[in-house]
Amino acid sequence: MKFYVLPALATSLLAFNAAQAAEFSDELTFDYMSSEAESYSNDVLMAQLTHYLAPVNTDGGPLAEAAFLGKASSVKIAIGHSSSDYGSGIESSGIPLAAGITFVTPDQPIVLKANYIRIKEDFESPYDGDFTNKILVLGGGYFINDRTLASFSYKKTDITGLVHGNTKSYTFGAKHLADLGNGQAFNMSVVLSHSVPNGGDDATSVVLAADYYPMPTFSVGASVAQAMSDDDNYDATALNLNARAFIRDDLSLAFTYTNNSIGDSDIDSTEFGISVTARF
Repeated sequence: MKFYVLPALATSLLAFNAAQAAEFSDELTFDYMSSEAESYSNDVLMAQLTHYLAPVNTDGGPLAEAAFLGKASSVKIAIGHSSSDYGSGIESSGIPLAAGITFVTPDQPIVLKANYIRIKEDFESPYDGDFTNKILVLGGGYFINDRTLASFSYKKTDITGLVHGNTKSYTFGAKHLADLGNGQAFNMSVVLSHSVPNGGDDATSVVLAADYYPMPTFSVGASVAQAMSDDDNYDATALNLNARAFIRDDLSLAFTYTNNSIGDSDIDSTEFGISVTARF
């Protein structure tokens, strides 16, 4: 995967979006994510288009939180390319596909969501075959007030092919965006999940996240996730750092770094991601 494609994408998006606007109806995002472990590496490049069913206003707070503050309904589609190296000459590649819908009206507190993801990986050598990962997520939420959302979701994961298995997950979360005045804001969220794999050990995870907006166009954030399994060898901790800056009202750059530590295993990993988002 060539990293220099992202500056070229940013330049193209700058040329495409000639004027800033206080409203937007669409978002086009290009994501690049690279993961590395001791004997494994993965590169993913994704393109996602999100269409909002009504124009989203950006005047009410941080630009990154405009859809949340505006209670915006949307539909989205995404396509990408994934390549993995498992060591010992074992490699695979595939095309991730995703689609989703969010429905909420500004004068109602109810949120409904549905997302579907399909990832098919073809092994190149020395194995001949593939596996397909299908993920369905159904969820909803309730706005306690204009800046506080309680949410829940159900996720079903089915993996077939050379690798196979299925998992059901139940998630509860809460998000609050505090207005600190003078253009500053602070976002806090907590997520609690419980996963039940078919034939495996149950796992429970907790994620705590926070983002600070010193100004509407910039944020820095961090999160910590702790997963606890019936098998202590698979307990995991993930630490994430992120930042997002709006170069203009309709163009942003975001960076993420994650360190994953899994029990006493040798499959700890690090992830680096960068994304470019254009609004129009």
